[in-house]
Amino acid sequence: ARQKGTIPRLQISMNPADEDHWTYPELIEAPEVLPEFPLITKKVWFMKYGENKHLTEVARQTVKVAYKDDPAAYTRYVEGKFASVYRGKKVTPEYNPLIHLAPDPLEPAWGLVSFRYFDGWHNPSCGLGQITTTGRLVFLETVRLEGSDIRTLIETQVIPLLNSPRWKGKAKAWRDVGDFSMKQPDQSNKQENAARVVEDAFGTIFEPGPPRWEIMKLGIKRALNMNIMGLPAIVVCPTNKLLHKGLSGGWHYKVDNSGNIVSTLPEKKNEASHICDGWANAVNVLLPTRSMGVNKDGYRKQAQAAKRRVESYATGAMR
Repeated sequence: ARQKGTIPRLQISMNPADEDHWTYPELIEAPEVLPEFPLITKKVWFMKYGENKHLTEVARQTVKVAYKDDPAAYTRYVEGKFASVYRGKKVTPEYNPLIHLAPDPLEPAWGLVSFRYFDGWHNPSCGLGQITTTGRLVFLETVRLEGSDIRTLIETQVIPLLNSPRWKGKAKAWRDVGDFSMKQPDQSNKQENAARVVEDAFGTIFEPGPPRWEIMKLGIKRALNMNIMGLPAIVVCPTNKLLHKGLSGGWHYKVDNSGNIVSTLPEKKNEASHICDGWANAVNVLLPTRSMGVNKDGYRKQAQAAKRRVESYATGAMR
């Protein structure tokens, strides 16, 4: 850096890391030039597979066989790409970015029924999306607020987002969905609960998801395998990185050292669990499965009503 006649340079040579590593936002997501520092530029080169002429075929196959059962490590050390690394079994192995992730960023469309889906507790989150004219679900963005409450999340993040040019005035109507536990009374005030906070904020009727994980799991599996008019029923905007990361494996079952699942419920101690819990409720309410009719909790009528409501929407640009 102090040598005369040369441009100062910091060079990092490395294997691609976990997407949670600090190098991913700094090297991959950050722009090549920051407007406030135009003289400081960045360039990233990836060595393609097979480009290193000094590696033998035996060395290449050694790396392949070493990581053949670890998709994230295989992506990083064989294909030379950054990858999400998770220590558990995916809750949604049916999620396929090549199918469910839109190729280009999406904007809210005019005249479509839109939805908000919530997860409460102490790390509340809210996702926003739209229902197309054919009933497909488009998940556009997600906001969250760690160590807070649903009311603060709505006031500081959701309402400002809805009043932004991106969303303001575009929705034909709104539906609010969330975990059934959000209807449980607050311990300090039995007249208050998280669902009522949502209803008071937006003047809607809160629609809870199913109370049992077995039903929820069946609904999301069906939705991710479902096509409507030859197109996937679930679409995720590529800028909705929190949801994409969760469905790609951030939302997972805890496993032991042998890789065996140790709990029938997904791991709760990470940000993906709150985001994806809300997503799962939205999917089950907005794309209800017929199997709901076998439970005794009254969800058969709710599923039928939700289906009729979706089929009644006939306005909008996205199909």
